[in-house]
Amino acid sequence: MGDVITVDDDDPGADFATIQEAVDAAVDGDRIEVWPGYYFGDLQTPDPVVKVDGKSIEIVAVNLDPTLTVIAGQGARRCVEWSNTPGDCKLVGFTLDSGYAAASGGGLLIDAAAVQVQECVFQFCVAGTIGGAIGSSSNTVIPPLAVDCTFVSNAAGTVGGGIGAEGGFDLIGCDFDGGTAAISGGGAYLLGNPAGKANYNIVSDCEFRGCEALYGGGIFGQVADLRLLDVDLLACIAGDSFDLTGWGGGIGLLSSRLEMTGGLVSGCEGGLSSGAIDVEQSVAVVSGVSFSGCTGWQDAGAIYALGSTSSVSLTDCSFSDCTAAEGGGGAILCEDLVPSLSLLRCSFDGNLAFDAGYCVSSPNVVIAEDCDFNAQVVFDAPVQHVYLSGVGTGSRFENCRFVDAEGLDLACSFRAIDIGGLEFVDCDFVGNRTVDVGGGVDTEGTIYISASLDDDSPITFSGCRFIDNRICCAFEQNESGTGGAIRVDGRAAAVSNCIFELNSAAFGGAVYGEFGISNSIVDGAASIGEGGAAWLAAGSSVVDSRISGSADCNYPSISAQGPILIEGCTITGWFGLPFFCAEKPVDLALCRLPLGSTVQDTRFCDYTEAAIDGDWIDLGGNSFNPDECDAADLNGDGVVNGADLALVLAAWGQPCLGCAADVNQDGQVNGADLALVLAGWG
Repeated sequence: MGDVITVDDDDPGADFATIQEAVDAAVDGDRIEVWPGYYFGDLQTPDPVVKVDGKSIEIVAVNLDPTLTVIAGQGARRCVEWSNTPGDCKLVGFTLDSGYAAASGGGLLIDAAAVQVQECVFQFCVAGTIGGAIGSSSNTVIPPLAVDCTFVSNAAGTVGGGIGAEGGFDLIGCDFDGGTAAISGGGAYLLGNPAGKANYNIVSDCEFRGCEALYGGGIFGQVADLRLLDVDLLACIAGDSFDLTGWGGGIGLLSSRLEMTGGLVSGCEGGLSSGAIDVEQSVAVVSGVSFSGCTGWQDAGAIYALGSTSSVSLTDCSFSDCTAAEGGGGAILCEDLVPSLSLLRCSFDGNLAFDAGYCVSSPNVVIAEDCDFNAQVVFDAPVQHVYLSGVGTGSRFENCRFVDAEGLDLACSFRAIDIGGLEFVDCDFVGNRTVDVGGGVDTEGTIYISASLDDDSPITFSGCRFIDNRICCAFEQNESGTGGAIRVDGRAAAVSNCIFELNSAAFGGAVYGEFGISNSIVDGAASIGEGGAAWLAAGSSVVDSRISGSADCNYPSISAQGPILIEGCTITGWFGLPFFCAEKPVDLALCRLPLGSTVQDTRFCDYTEAAIDGDWIDLGGNSFNPDECDAADLNGDGVVNGADLALVLAAWGQPCLGCAADVNQDGQVNGADLALVLAGWG
């Protein structure tokens, strides 16, 4: 414990009248208590108002209101300079007003000193280069720290309008309002990390409002590890929206790592891209953050990533009302070479892009789990949820919901171009709409996948539901386009344990392309076309599934364009009336199966003229009934008896969505199915 030295500019009873006199007299461990007053420097010199060199002391304003105790640079000099002190330094309770430095630290310069700044206000301070309010260059084990401080309208000629720090700096409970920097970090610029074991910069419970810089309007990290806890970035701006320069309205990262937990990024803008966070050759791990109303004036309304060493991982984040004003990625855009984008329990609502990808646009591997892609802003552009291009194998979407997307001509919800493998597990696609405004039969439905010719990795859908997805023309008239739920070009897609209900298109009400469908329920509708449930390319197969559909022209259930395999299925269908075709269908057959197609152990029911049109091969076990199938008559022989019971027992306990033994279509063969067979016995 040192001595207490008092300072008062208008009380002769104090030890000194100026803070500098007290500093000159102090030794390590002393506490300087400053009474309210207006403290300024010698107008004849450019020296700082207060200069501390090599002393571990505390300088404390005794009044709790910092506006009453002012250290004033008067626009001509630095307020405080503190250097060469490894620790036990405090500056508490002052307003540092109108400080100026031609180089660094207009309000406070910290040079190799572990200063703790508490409950201070920095206002209207200017630095010609770094750190308008605070410029810090530290090599201390414990980094400088600002706690419960306020930064108002400070400016820097290069970086760090509020704070420009090299070698580590921590911020706790601080507010930044209106800081500006010509290049980076309108609020704070952090370069490098502390020298101690805690090798990262902490920013906790802080707010950055209205801060501006060319890069990183609120915060910019360069070759630094940043940990942000419950930080709000509000209306911060990177660059100029009128000449499309600048990125990272909230946060800019270069060769850095960001761990951000909690907080809000709202109303931030990037003149070129990334209204919220710009990730360049950096890693961003973000959880529990809400992104709202952010704008990239070209691409990436909220988050933009580029560079081969960049990755973005988001958990429990929400994106709402974000906009890519000229390009894609209303919420998120990743450029080429970014290895991965990870989304866990994230939600997307009301975002907008003037190109594809209202929520996500990425040429990278995307791993998404438990995410909600909801209704976005309706605009004359396609792909409201996810747009992938040129992605290799590895993208996976699990337990995600894609609902209420609306688009024009191209896929309204999910579009993947020139991709490798892609996997959907337990995902729901509900109520999505594509409007045909000129694409005709080329208009895409809810999902469109164009597979790379250089990669034969599997494209799979398992346990997914597709409910009430539709392609239609303008003014909500007849169905149009191909593949109301899914269209795949260039490779076969595997569909297992999936449910399709009330999906519609002109061709392939539910699916369009080459598919291997198993243990699924497919119900679809096609108008002025064919393949009410499925339009299948040669090589497709349908196994242990229930297929039903309606159509106004030909083949309400399946229209195959080449040899396919059908085995162990129940296939029904009907034609809608009145016909919207140019001519009444010639053959009102349930299915079209060209030469070489094989059918085995399959029931055909509810058809008008014929079950099958084509030169197909009967492998036995098939049954035909123009009337409705009896679900308990598993083998279609017209009677419920021991043969049907044997089929239930053979499949007992197995997951079997769509197979005949799953009489009640609940996905399991169990006592409930046995009871239905026994109820229909004989």
